[in-house]
Amino acid sequence: MHIPRKWLFWWFPKRYRAAAVSVLSVAILSSACGSSASAAGKATPLAGKTLTIIVPNAPGGPMDSYARMTVPYLKKSLGASAVKVDDVTGAAGVIGINQLNSSSPNGLNVGFTDASEILLPSLGGSPGVHYNPAKLTYLGAISSAPYILVVGMHSGISSIATLRSSHGIFKYPTSGLGPDFYSIAGIAKTLGFGLSYISGYSSLAETTRAVLAGSVSGELLQESVAAPYIKAGEVRPILAVSSQRLAQYPSLPLWSTIAPAKDRAIADTFTEILTIGRTFYGPPGMKPTVSTMIEHAVVAMLHNKTFQAAAAKAKLPLVYRSGTQEATVVKAMIQHRAEILPLMKAAKGKIA
Repeated sequence: MHIPRKWLFWWFPKRYRAAAVSVLSVAILSSACGSSASAAGKATPLAGKTLTIIVPNAPGGPMDSYARMTVPYLKKSLGASAVKVDDVTGAAGVIGINQLNSSSPNGLNVGFTDASEILLPSLGGSPGVHYNPAKLTYLGAISSAPYILVVGMHSGISSIATLRSSHGIFKYPTSGLGPDFYSIAGIAKTLGFGLSYISGYSSLAETTRAVLAGSVSGELLQESVAAPYIKAGEVRPILAVSSQRLAQYPSLPLWSTIAPAKDRAIADTFTEILTIGRTFYGPPGMKPTVSTMIEHAVVAMLHNKTFQAAAAKAKLPLVYRSGTQEATVVKAMIQHRAEILPLMKAAKGKIA
């Protein structure tokens, strides 16, 4: 099987990129063998059963859209009688992740979300987290997206430079202690501007409406979410959180590039966490035969030209990463948590 090179390593944290090459080679080889076995008609443990994909994000959003797009392809590869998507929202994703974490490791329940939504609430000690990111079973990512800090057209902020020099307070809307909540605290700290959280919102849709209305300054959005608003001239992009410059916004400054040297580790760590990717994952203790079967199905789906065309039409980019790679990065980021823990604790204190 051939994985397009553009899907492989551009997203991978520089600290671990060399190790990724050998890991991915093994993953591709095993996936090829597994897919061949499925093609030969061998029954799978999910044959005739229902697979539930738990999405801890709002219906109609990017995670929900990705998950629903995968349904027919996973159903076919796994031989399942049905694949259903269950959106379990609340507490910035924590409720849905908790539910997946406590489910049986028999392969009938998997999760799908951005890995940063799994990792950052746990590292930050967000209330109600009952899972350990290092113990979840990572089943392969199908996409990775950079983030963009956007501001409303009525905010009076024209660039990151004007924000830094204005000595004003950036009013940030929050619907919970999710990845953006902690990351904006890191951006404000390292780039030297004031930050005030505005709470009381229940969803991303509500926080974005607040930005458009001018009642808050701006928010941190994944590129695919921000793009339509930027194109329509409803928001202005001022900063990218990515390991490389964004093709659509080449002049947009990178956080990790403009952060002062003394704070570069904070910017790098948050950037690596935010761009781990949109991933399938299972509860702790999944048998290797079951987790490998599901990961093979993910790879087979990525090779399906109809799936690729559907993703392109929906403007949902595809970037492959193996479950082994995901687990490696998650554990590495947990080891680097000391770089961001004090900042995350302080952020929680601002809204307590």
